[in-house]
Amino acid sequence: MKKNKYSLSLSLKFLCRVVLMTLLGTSFLCFSVKGDPVEPQRVTLNVKEVSLSVLFQEIKKQTSFKFFYNDTQEKDMGKITVNVKNETVEAVLEQVFRGKGYTYKISGEQIIVVKREEKKKSVEEVVIEGTVVEKDDTPIIGATVVLQGTTTGVATDVNGKFRLVVPISNEIYIEISFLGMKKQVHKVLGLPKPKPLRIVMQPEAVGMDEVVVTGYANIRKESFTGAATTVTKDEILKISPRNVIDVLQVFDPSLRVVKNNEMGADPNTLPEFYIRGRTGMDGVTQLDKLEAQQGGDMSKFSLTTNPNLPVFILDGYEVDVQKIYDMDPNRIASITILKDAAATAMYGSRASNGVIVIETVTPELGKLQVSYTFNASLTAPDLSDYNLMNAEEKLQAELLSGLYDLSKANDMTAYVTKKNYITKGVDTDWMSQPLQNQFNHSHSLYISGGTEGFRFGADLSYNHEGGVMKESYRNRMSVGVYVDYRVGKLQIRNHVSYDLARSSDSPYGSFSDYTKQQPYYPIYDDNGKILKTLAIGISNPLYEATLGNFSRGESSNLTNNLSFYWFISDHLQLQSQLSIYKQDTENKKFTDPLSTTYGSSDNPFTRGSLNVESTDNFNWNLNAFLAYNNSIGKNYLNLSFGVNAQETQSSNLSAAYRGFPSAALHTVGHAKEIVTKPSGADNKTRLMGVFLSGNYSWDNIFLGDMSIRFDGSSEFGSDSRWGSFWSLGAGINVHNFQFMQALPWINQFKIRGTYGATGKVNYPPYAARDMYNILFDDWYSTGIGATLQGVGNENLVWEKTNTTNIGFDLSFFKSKYNLTFSWYNRQTVDMITDVTIPSSAGFTSYKDNMGETRNRGYEISLNATLVNHKDFGLNMFANFAHNEGKLMKISESLKKYNERVDAYLTPTYSWYKPTAEQSLPFLKYEEGGSLTAIYGMKSLGINPADGNELFLDRSGNVVGEWMASQQQIIGNTEPKGQGSFGINIRWKRLTLYTSFMYEFGGQAYNSTLLSKVECVDLSSSNADKRVLTQRWQKPGDVTPLKNIADRNRTTQSTSRFVQDNNEFSINSLSLSYDFNPEWVKRIGFDVVRIQASTNDLATFSSIKQERGLDYPFARTFNFGLSVSF
Repeated sequence: MKKNKYSLSLSLKFLCRVVLMTLLGTSFLCFSVKGDPVEPQRVTLNVKEVSLSVLFQEIKKQTSFKFFYNDTQEKDMGKITVNVKNETVEAVLEQVFRGKGYTYKISGEQIIVVKREEKKKSVEEVVIEGTVVEKDDTPIIGATVVLQGTTTGVATDVNGKFRLVVPISNEIYIEISFLGMKKQVHKVLGLPKPKPLRIVMQPEAVGMDEVVVTGYANIRKESFTGAATTVTKDEILKISPRNVIDVLQVFDPSLRVVKNNEMGADPNTLPEFYIRGRTGMDGVTQLDKLEAQQGGDMSKFSLTTNPNLPVFILDGYEVDVQKIYDMDPNRIASITILKDAAATAMYGSRASNGVIVIETVTPELGKLQVSYTFNASLTAPDLSDYNLMNAEEKLQAELLSGLYDLSKANDMTAYVTKKNYITKGVDTDWMSQPLQNQFNHSHSLYISGGTEGFRFGADLSYNHEGGVMKESYRNRMSVGVYVDYRVGKLQIRNHVSYDLARSSDSPYGSFSDYTKQQPYYPIYDDNGKILKTLAIGISNPLYEATLGNFSRGESSNLTNNLSFYWFISDHLQLQSQLSIYKQDTENKKFTDPLSTTYGSSDNPFTRGSLNVESTDNFNWNLNAFLAYNNSIGKNYLNLSFGVNAQETQSSNLSAAYRGFPSAALHTVGHAKEIVTKPSGADNKTRLMGVFLSGNYSWDNIFLGDMSIRFDGSSEFGSDSRWGSFWSLGAGINVHNFQFMQALPWINQFKIRGTYGATGKVNYPPYAARDMYNILFDDWYSTGIGATLQGVGNENLVWEKTNTTNIGFDLSFFKSKYNLTFSWYNRQTVDMITDVTIPSSAGFTSYKDNMGETRNRGYEISLNATLVNHKDFGLNMFANFAHNEGKLMKISESLKKYNERVDAYLTPTYSWYKPTAEQSLPFLKYEEGGSLTAIYGMKSLGINPADGNELFLDRSGNVVGEWMASQQQIIGNTEPKGQGSFGINIRWKRLTLYTSFMYEFGGQAYNSTLLSKVECVDLSSSNADKRVLTQRWQKPGDVTPLKNIADRNRTTQSTSRFVQDNNEFSINSLSLSYDFNPEWVKRIGFDVVRIQASTNDLATFSSIKQERGLDYPFARTFNFGLSVSF
């Protein structure tokens, strides 16, 4: 790019020379001894179609003039023709510049080309004057003061003063900015003759990067001793414009989203994640869930609760994970992850799993500002982990495996029928049938503005997220209004928002219904009509997709967050907040009466079913606290004292209907009968808390943090409703000691340590109370009867987590390199588990505080600014986390559960074959084990002599039979290490951002080797191409897999299928470009940015297994456009 010659030439030195020469020339003219007038210089020219530079060269040959201009001016002037004889230079220039956009100025012997000033109508102007200073009244030299929305501005002088002349308007706003200071916007009052302004700038240290947002208070990062990670809006959008939760694991290695190998990229599946390991046992065991799926009875709460889920705080009030999952990322200002006791203790009984604090964007002072962001994305299914056979390979595998005895007529007929299909060219790609490449889009609009006394904001967003399985989607819409009133020392904020989400599961069913289909079966008959069945007893899953089956949901929530602030003094503030949250959810699942799930013998009046389920939640949350913040000498103190009260009401209602005439008539009124009449449950809880937190530093060297909170909950018995939670922290800013001045390259070296206790509730509603089942079906004139349904424990208390955290923060070389290290030990005690009681009591168990777990690990984060020049920048980050979980103590009930698992996995009779469900590992609970352990029998491999597997029992003896009671830990899914790294490259206005994720040292059970290779049912399912390889065939063969003839005998959990799980993924690639601000302003915008990115581009794993069994994984490619004006 050419540089502007003119702008480069006008250096300060050159300007001084021009002024000096002008003064000397003027003095010479005024005080000439002769007093004769100066004779104008003349030229003779005859040039045709030449450039401005050539013309000036010809004039310079005949005169003493020097010319100053730039490339743009020369280009705009075009070609020039001049034919004059003995003419003055002024006359020539008048001719050259006549009718052009430029003219000239003569200063002595210098001629400068300048832009011609347009003749404008006289405009009334106003003069704005003022002074810009720091907090200690030191004048700020060189601060920029501009008229908002324009480039008209000035810089402050050596006294911090400025004088700005602008056209008069009804409202005038000015922006003041200076390096290292927070930009301010001020409205000019007293027009048309405003009084001088005095503007006190605040250092950027109070900005988002240098404070820790806890939800109750903002604490200086330099004096904070706790463990927290802050992620800004810009960082979130660089990774993904959609999934907020998934982004967080890139910036904090202790937060991990569990890959759901069943549901893959299903847009309607909430992710499961945790911070610093799993601290709680699921209220529902693996076996309970399986039995519930097979028709058992279990509450909705039990099936949906996650004992390791952190608490989400949105603008000061608690919300559920779904609201954050559906949230528009453009509305987020920052997200802070609070991890240790010092950071979370002020949340008391809710904080054991960590706290995630979300701050939203608030309106800014100034004229009306409009921001719009558009994102388009293409989502494509990722089938790279599938390795299924085609039609010819599959039939050949069946033949080689001995599935057909061609000497038998029936076998020959079956083989020839399939062979004829292949001869006709049938090779059905079943995996592609329910899938699609999906185009998605989202829109986000934000409007804000206001005066000193009143500010407002409004947001509107829409997000269409279609899945890669056909007709699956999740559409979200949200609208919000934000107002901010300020009168004197009082401030009132009110934010009202409404969110609506509509979702649908794919009518094409489970993806596994297609991956198992035989590729030699055609989808359509010879007439092109879709087949209802593929073979005897095998239904066509695509036929179901053509019917009227559906599974849809709708969720809406209304939130009103009202805040009141009273700035009593510069150091004392009173804040109160009332939040009201109302959520309604309804789900409907309909099965078409023509579905193949109904047999020919079924009563026509019982075909077609509809299940309806609705959930209503209503919450209110009240916070009120005093905040004191002051520096007295070398002492800095930040105190908060407050109260918190909240109530949660939830209820759900479900009903089942059947007997529908057709798919078109699927409403409740068309049902023949009610299978399950509307029934439900409700729950109401209240929480009351009082807390005190403080942050102290002396001379910014010695640091201290403390928090204490008392919580009372209605969920516990009358004897145990109150609990105390606390934390203490200490630290030293070593870099502020005098002796550290000898090491100026160290900018920060803080050593910190904390210890404290936090709590959580992890059990179903009313576990502390006796529950009764009211008999509405059988009631009498004397009243309604009831039976005891469950026995409660009034002595139940909170699960408590005692956390130790030790670490340091190191910054050096002008803060270009930043290193953070934390070691932690989290001991969870009083874990709530089932306690076994004699069945003669009428029940077999009740809840009590009996368990204990420990999570111990460390985290390392490094950020480096390798290059930071005006036109080029290079940054990188890397982080790593290690966690080791251990069960320290379990209850007798869990030991009884282990016996239940053993009984379930042991066939009733020796000739029974284990089912597919019995082939997978079941978690058992043992002291010294962990919640991520893999249980099974240790295997010595396949015996070369007879092809049978050999095992080691718990005593180390070699046995030839799999026994459930001899299972032991054969692996652990928790990795030894996990983390991410990335590189950010900036060149002028172009930015490339990359992030990668990795994990290593853990194990996984390769279910694909089990279900699609060793034990695959070749007669009814497609298989992995490895099905015929590495098989034992004859005595002496040393192979990892048993004889294919034994494929129908299910292999139960064995260490043969436990493999090391080392994984590396390209998490995101993002390329963005910010258009030239000067060009953008010409078309009426403030900012125009385009961005292209991709998510989950590729995953490399040491395990070759199928991923996304019920719903495939996907790759996403995004394009975004952001504008503001």
